[in-house]
Amino acid sequence: MELSQRHLAAELGVSEPTVTRCMKILRQAGRPLNRLAAVRLLAIAELQAAGFSSAVAMEILNEASAEIAFVHADPSRKAWLLFVEQPRQSFRLSALGERHLLALLESLPLATILPLHSVVSAASDRLDKVLARNARRAAA
Repeated sequence: MELSQRHLAAELGVSEPTVTRCMKILRQAGRPLNRLAAVRLLAIAELQAAGFSSAVAMEILNEASAEIAFVHADPSRKAWLLFVEQPRQSFRLSALGERHLLALLESLPLATILPLHSVVSAASDRLDKVLARNARRAAA
């Protein structure tokens, strides 16, 4: 059985139009629904569970789309997002390895860290469950 926005909507407990709007915001509108796009959509829920609003979650996922693709392509890869709040500016950085993360933390010790690889892994696991459930339903 092929994955559809209807399946993702059911998994997230939202309507199909909500999934369509999210896909537009994630710049996936009009494109075939592939595994990476589904993982990005499910990652919204993972970020919301971590305390981010849906709008901020989608903004983060858009900004970190290359990092998400990097981690998704090989689950052994790791990536982190660092959120830096300074008196005059706020910004986000990404680290694509442990050494890179440690180097950034030396210069920005008060940065808040989001392990992006954990978010992608959780979203990917959730997608695997959706696909398995759909396969069982199709076989029945």
